[in-house]
Amino acid sequence: MKLDVFRSWCSAQGIKSSLEVKESNAGYRYTVLNSAVKQAGQLNLLQVPLSSCLIADSSEQLADRLEFEKNLGSDSDFAPYIDLIPPLESFQKTLPRFWIPDRLAPMEAADGGALSRRLQADDPRVNSPLVDPWALACVDSRCNFLPDQRYSLTPVLDMINHRSSVATKLCVDATGEDGLDFLKLEIDADTLPRISKSWLERLVSQPSDEIFISYGDLTNLQTLMNYGFVDEENPHNTEELQIRMIRQPTLTATIKSDGSIDEDSLGKLRQSLANTVESDVLQSLPDEEKNPLLFVSPRNEEEVFALIVGELEIAKDKVMNGLDLVADDELLNCYLKGRLNVLQAATKKIKDKFPQLLL
Repeated sequence: MKLDVFRSWCSAQGIKSSLEVKESNAGYRYTVLNSAVKQAGQLNLLQVPLSSCLIADSSEQLADRLEFEKNLGSDSDFAPYIDLIPPLESFQKTLPRFWIPDRLAPMEAADGGALSRRLQADDPRVNSPLVDPWALACVDSRCNFLPDQRYSLTPVLDMINHRSSVATKLCVDATGEDGLDFLKLEIDADTLPRISKSWLERLVSQPSDEIFISYGDLTNLQTLMNYGFVDEENPHNTEELQIRMIRQPTLTATIKSDGSIDEDSLGKLRQSLANTVESDVLQSLPDEEKNPLLFVSPRNEEEVFALIVGELEIAKDKVMNGLDLVADDELLNCYLKGRLNVLQAATKKIKDKFPQLLL
């Protein structure tokens, strides 16, 4: 069994961990705490010598090295590790860079073009003839950064799945056994969510007792693009709303998961919708008071949010239409429902402030 071979390889490499790599019948791979772990305040989850990692100065260089080791087959020192990395067919199901146009088409309107714009920006890199698509997908979805900003594919670490609410601490320590540098993963119990359960119970997910780490405060678009998954209830999700105005360029407003709108976007809208009198008043203020990011006038503020409400309603309708089109696509369903949650949160927040705008 490949997993047994990998465990033996980890031991031979000097990888030490209080985690065990598991695999479900459906092929889902995850990590759990081993039975010997005690409920300490801080737990050293993983220690990996850098000599057992694949490391390079850039993602493209790391992809080249992974491809080289893959082509060596069983002659590669990293073969037991590489054998556990998903094949290209797996990425083709989850990563948008590999999707056919028919799967991408419903997103163009439903997510405001966010996915399309990101794919266009990434296209020169991910479709470069100089880089193997499988190897680059592996690097993008599994690598971590070292303190010197090099890229690393780190065994076991890249098999711990993401949960946004878990606090992590990742560092390289130069005082390991035999003087080897090693990568060390810690989770501090004091930073975990404050609820009645013990820190250990808060760290694991029932009923499987899976351990999660946070890959960062990532939006659904970021996790979809690089990892091929989304979280419908992601507390770090943001969505872009296109605000159209007559005789003015379209403005992009960023909405946070709680429904609040970033102040920079609001400030630009306030300036754009200020009438002549309001603009004259702003210009007459001392420089230290000229800050339309904060407030212009009650009239201006209501007009700003009336414009936003109109675009929110249009955007929500497009999401609903998109959900009908991708009813059988679980991943895209979750992606669009996450967007809908953010748009609805913004609508509720505006309604609390301006109930007259939403009857």
